Amino acid sequence: MASVSAFGYCERLDDDEYADDYGPCARTYASLNAYNETGHYAAVTESLAVEPTGAHDAGDTSRLINGEARDTGRPCTKSFWSISTERRVASRDARRHVDHLLELLDGKGEHLRTLREAGWRFRVSIFWESKYGHGGPILGPQTMRRLAELELEIWFDCYYLDRESDPPEVEGHPDWRPLKL
Repeated sequence: MASVSAFGYCERLDDDEYADDYGPCARTYASLNAYNETGHYAAVTESLAVEPTGAHDAGDTSRLINGEARDTGRPCTKSFWSISTERRVASRDARRHVDHLLELLDGKGEHLRTLREAGWRFRVSIFWESKYGHGGPILGPQTMRRLAELELEIWFDCYYLDRESDPPEVEGHPDWRPLKL
């Protein structure tokens, strides 16, 4: 069973349970991103049978961002395809976000291999914002195995913000000091 202390430290987190209210995290989401020098993002959409939340082809001046088409006036240098859990998965546990993406890819390992042969590179990105200036995302062995089976690398985009103006409720914690930058 997941157990998070009043101070936000993870005391125990089982691989098959989520801590949706994970204390140290203010906000998190994950994205599966695909990049190609010249390919068309429609090939990824068709092969994976997943509609992207972000996409564009090399040379396009219009980009799909969070499901909306936006014209930036600048041509894109690479083709890009992405599906994000931002505003789609309600949890502060990065594992739930990554597992959601992995569920979308269930049974599609061969599709990823074929797309890689066509020049596509894939990466899972985790955005993670600290609530108190410490901590970080957790990935369990089962999730890491699934990522490895699909040959997906992972990138962490972590932010540790100064919360001195809005200090957390941590009365009694002997080591807590406001973060000074």
